[in-house]
Amino acid sequence: MARGPYEFYSQLRAVTARDFQLLATSGSAAVTRARAFTRASMWSFARPGEVEVALVPRVDAAARPDWRLPAAVLVEHQVPAALATTQRELDNRRSLGTSVVTTWARYKPVAVRGRV
Repeated sequence: MARGPYEFYSQLRAVTARDFQLLATSGSAAVTRARAFTRASMWSFARPGEVEVALVPRVDAAARPDWRLPAAVLVEHQVPAALATTQRELDNRRSLGTSVVTTWARYKPVAVRGRV
């Protein structure tokens, strides 16, 4: 009984969207960012208890010349093994009655020109 509050804040279980994000980024060196959200908050057809986690792969500085990061480079770094490892890790730590869908993020190219 005394350990109950401490167990809630431990990273052994994923309860909130933030927990899923932290576990996704800490579980694999190939993932640099993660965004978790409940599918029911985005789509009316989603079942309750579904959590989707969108992952962004880690890209070394050598792969981004002049600090540019094209979408094609991100897609090249999307390793299927990292996706499977993250999915398995989140499945092991999810709450009962919750299902997790892990995907790679989709990218939209953006260009900015500034003049001073």
